[in-house]
Order: sequence, then C-alpha cells, then structure tokens
Amino acid sequence: MKLGSLLLMSGLALGQAMPNLQLHIPNAVGLGWGVSLHGNFNMMGGYSAGDVLDVSALPGVDCTGATDSSTALNRAFDSRRGGNINGKLVLVPMACNLRVDHQVIVFGQSNFVIDGGGRPGGGLFGCNGSSGAVLLVNRSGHGELRGLNIYAKGASCTSKFTRSILVSNANTGSGVTTTDLKFVDMALHTGGGSVQIPNYVGIQWGINGEVNNEDMRLIDSSVSCSNSTNSYGIDIEGGNSDDNEGYHNIINGCFQGVRIFAGGGRFTNNKFGGNGAFSVFGTGGGTFWVRGCAVPLDIIGNEAAEGSGQFINSNNDQGGFGCQMFIAGNQWTSPDIAMNVYPVNLNPGGADAQVVVGNSFNANGTTSMPIIGSDHRSPSGPLGSLVEFGNEVLHDTYGLLGSTPFRAGMFSMASGFPHTLPKTPSTSSDTCVAGAMWNDANYIYVCTSTNTIKRAALTKF
Repeated sequence: MKLGSLLLMSGLALGQAMPNLQLHIPNAVGLGWGVSLHGNFNMMGGYSAGDVLDVSALPGVDCTGATDSSTALNRAFDSRRGGNINGKLVLVPMACNLRVDHQVIVFGQSNFVIDGGGRPGGGLFGCNGSSGAVLLVNRSGHGELRGLNIYAKGASCTSKFTRSILVSNANTGSGVTTTDLKFVDMALHTGGGSVQIPNYVGIQWGINGEVNNEDMRLIDSSVSCSNSTNSYGIDIEGGNSDDNEGYHNIINGCFQGVRIFAGGGRFTNNKFGGNGAFSVFGTGGGTFWVRGCAVPLDIIGNEAAEGSGQFINSNNDQGGFGCQMFIAGNQWTSPDIAMNVYPVNLNPGGADAQVVVGNSFNANGTTSMPIIGSDHRSPSGPLGSLVEFGNEVLHDTYGLLGSTPFRAGMFSMASGFPHTLPKTPSTSSDTCVAGAMWNDANYIYVCTSTNTIKRAALTKF
C-alpha cells in the first residue's frame, strides 16, 4: 500500500472519531488510485477514501491556469456527462487556479462539498466564454461550496462571462430539486484589481418564473462588483426562493448590493460599501433594492457606509408587488445619495406592515427628504402601516418621517411618544385594516373592522 493511501485512510478514520481534526499533508502526496491531496484541509468525519476527489488529479485539469479545465470539470460534476460527486468531498487545492473557457456546470448532484481549502483558496476564473455565469449549479441540492475564488474575468483573458455563480432549478425533468445550498468563505469578484463588467452578478438565486431555489445561504464571503454598471451583489430572482440567508458578508461597489426581485430571506450582520452610490451609478441603485418579496424580509444588524446610496430602495418608488420588512439595528452613514429620494423608501407598491426599530441613520446633510417614506401615491400617503421606534437620526434637518402618514396607520416614537400622524378619512367606509388609527384636529378615527371606520370627538377638559 502506498504511503499516501495509508495517510488518507488513517486521517479518515481519525476524522470520524475526531471531526474537528486538521490533517496536514505535504503537497502532492500520491495516493494509490491516482488522486493527490494538496496543502492543508479539514478532514471531515464520515468520508471514506473513495468519497474524496481532488480535481488537480483529473485528466485535463490544469492548476496553473494556462489551459482550459472546464471540459474536465464538467465530466466530473455534470451527471448528464457521467459526473458523480453525490456524497463526495471535492478538493480544489489552494494553489489551483482553474481557467474555464466554458461554463462549469454542477448538475444532478446532492450531499456534496466542494472545498477550495482556504478563505478563499483555489478557484475558477473566466476566460473567453459567453454571457452568463462561470459556475452554474443546476438541479442540484443539499450541498456546500466553500473557500473558492470565482472571478468572471481572469488576468490577461478576454472574457464574456457576466456572473460568478447562478443557481437554477431549470430542466426539472432530470436531476434533483435545487434547494438547501450553502456558500461559505467565497470570493466572488469581477476580476483582479478594478475590472469592470457591465451587468455583473456575484451570485444569483433562481430565475424569474422558476420554482424552488429556496434555503440558499451566503456566509462569511466577499462580493465585489468594481462599480460595474447595472451590477448586483446578491440577486434573488426566483419567486419561490425564500428562507434564504446572507450573513456576515462584505459587499462592495455594486449598483444594487442585494437585489430582491422576488423571494426573500434574512440579511444580517453584513457590511456594505459604495453600493448604489449616486455619484457613480446615478439613480435606481441602493444597498437593498426590493421589487417584491416572500414575506417577511428581515434586514438586521447591517452596516452601509463608505459612500453607499439609498439603504432601501423599493422599486425606485414606482409601485411593485410590496414586501413586508423587519428592519432593525442597522447603521447607514456617510451616504452618497440623490437629494430627492428617501433613504428608506417603503410601501409604494403593497399594503404591507413595516417595522423599523433601533436603527441609526446619519444622512450627513446629503438629502432634502425625511429618512422614511414614499411619494408614489402622494398626496394620500404610502400604502400599509408602519411601526417605528428607537431610531436615531443624525444630520438630517427633515427628520425621520414625512408629514404624510402611512394609510393603514402608524405607531411612531419619532417625537418621543406614540402617535399617529394627522389624517381625515373621507368616509366611514374608506379602505382600512382593523386596528388602524388616525386623528385630525377634531376627531380620532379607528378602523374597527375591514373598511369600517368609527370616530370619537376630541373635546377640552
């Protein structure tokens, strides 16, 4: 038995007993079946020797990046071409930089891990290619990709790729349902340095009209759009792509940092810089751009600084399909924003309830608008309702809220005590949601049931 085989099997046995063990094997230790392990990697308990695949040993793979490796990778990853990584640990050595002239496709696979061995480590870069993603994960689920660099354009390459990763459930007649995929310690960039690629997308979950694509996660990763026009950091397009998560990522220089065309999820503790910057991109961008969502959309504990545009842009204040949001504990500061837009643009397109709690908004004197609001349905006010308290506003003379209330009611602590902004319903059967309250100089109005309003006179005492 070769030394490499013995080391691997010993490591696997130890890994089962000690799941957190790190096994350090010098570069290019040959294994009996022609597979080599490179560098340092976490030996995971439960993998047998036959379930570990090192791509550097595959015929046709060139870790120097001098020649195309996409054909060899697709033979390994695409079940329609005989590929099988089901239940396998796939290693992409840290020093392995794979040039791909054609899209790499993971198809019909489940319960797999593709590991770049670093933070990030090895990876793929586009060269030649066509418009689309360097890596397509299609009809595959319950897998993890970690520690990979994926650049749309490699150095000294003429690349037509416009995305790093696309996740899709297309081709539903074969493969497995696309669901439950985790992307950890990834670096998703246009290319080295300041390469700009119009319409670049870091990672896209689903295509408009598809089903599934739910339970997607991007964690501890970086996305850089390099100020490319019409670029998106995270793009959720699938209407069923819900229960997603973006956690502790760094997303910089995108027209829209997180684009939620449909679907939704939780975005927590991310750091954003320069996304939607008005001086760079003009109007229409933002840290979060929302057309509609699968409720609720949670935006919690994020920081948007370093010249970021609008914090939340609801379909450019032009209607849309609405989205119920929980916005808490975020910091928005040092913005680069148009003077005539609301930094937190809510409810132009749906009668949804919004909760905005414990955020810090530092406009730095850059806007002539209140922080929260919408002009789409002026003068009647945004649809839905708003619950607001505990928010800090700095360097904005126009305050937190405008003078036009949300139509279904407001509960606000903006003046230091709960209140509703003035509104006089036109009739007792105006559209309303039970529990909504308004007031004017003479009456307080209460929506007692759907589209039924009662009032009580206000008198001196």
